[in-house]
Amino acid sequence: MKIYISGKISGMNRFRSKLRFRNAQRYLEGKGYEVINPWKNQDIQDVVDMGGDYTAIMLECLNVLGACDAIYMLDNFMQSRGAKAEHAFAIACGIKVYYCKELYDSGVLRRNGTEDII
Repeated sequence: MKIYISGKISGMNRFRSKLRFRNAQRYLEGKGYEVINPWKNQDIQDVVDMGGDYTAIMLECLNVLGACDAIYMLDNFMQSRGAKAEHAFAIACGIKVYYCKELYDSGVLRRNGTEDII
């Protein structure tokens, strides 16, 4: 299963953001998933390197996400308009949504017994 990581990138310290995505990538790969990390995806980075504006970058992120089976939401996704757009896109397209455990542990999300937690 191909899974896309989504979380806050803009407005964060680049090193800390990359570290959070890398840690999520390692965790998911350890579970056997093929992971798409936006910080490491060449198609997305090509748009960034060509000086693409926010809209162009987001369109490429959604294009890459559209080829995935699932999305994994990091605990800071609700502070990011881009991650919230990816979340909405995934729901609208029927892409499976997984939330990191920290969202449940912190009380931001409540378990109802039907979640698939990875």
